[in-house]
Amino acid sequence: MGARATITMIPKHKTIEDKDDCPSIYVHWHGAMVEQLLDKAKEVMGDRLGDETYTFARLVQVIANEVDCFEDTRRYGNISVGVGTYGTVNAGDDYGDYFVDSHLNIQNHVVPFHAHNEHKILEKCILTIKEKNLTGLVSDAGTPGISDPGYLLIRACLNEGIKVECLPGPTAIIPAIVGSGFPSERFHFEGFLPHKKGRESRLKNVLDIECTLVYYESPHRIIKTLTQMLKIFNEDRKACVVREISKIYETYHQGTLSSLIEYFTENKPKGEIVLLVSGKD
Repeated sequence: MGARATITMIPKHKTIEDKDDCPSIYVHWHGAMVEQLLDKAKEVMGDRLGDETYTFARLVQVIANEVDCFEDTRRYGNISVGVGTYGTVNAGDDYGDYFVDSHLNIQNHVVPFHAHNEHKILEKCILTIKEKNLTGLVSDAGTPGISDPGYLLIRACLNEGIKVECLPGPTAIIPAIVGSGFPSERFHFEGFLPHKKGRESRLKNVLDIECTLVYYESPHRIIKTLTQMLKIFNEDRKACVVREISKIYETYHQGTLSSLIEYFTENKPKGEIVLLVSGKD
């Protein structure tokens, strides 16, 4: 809860890749004011704007004065500003992370977009995209929109007449299908099953599909999923559990549903999993 953001200064001799060690300010309730706070700080810097140590110290002072930390603490019960390195204060979940140079010019603005905030910040994202005219949607685990946040933003952009270009990127689905040896001329991708309610109905919906079924799954739920499949499909279908695609511990475990249940009961799996199951004969 809050209106969180971080402001991180990238020194001249560093790049954004070094951000974890760069000086950073965290604001808990005033993320929407970051650009105004930066402008206010520029006004009071004078000729020393650009002196990295001085500029950052004065920025901290200006923010502390402007957001009235003492009043926030009294009202909300917690401190509203934190200072450290990006690696220690990073929590700009609501309004994202602002990366500035020594003159307090914004070089990058990165906004988290995930299942817990996508509805909340969608409208703001659209306004920002229209204002900036160029925005990138990236994922740290695959391709945006494929069992990953992004669909809502992409659809909203298209509805607003914003041009969307998609670059080819990593996805676990295709290498898993190819490497498994399962029929690949047709396949049915189901993504992640619901964690709780709706799992059985999703499995029953694909009961009669004849092509290869493809799922993403967690190592903590793989045995539960295999067991439910064995029960609902009412046959011991061939399956393949693919772990850690493109990584050093990549593995392909082939077998029937029952043999894979037995194997992973004795050998607890780790890492990201793609599960392939043969279709109905």
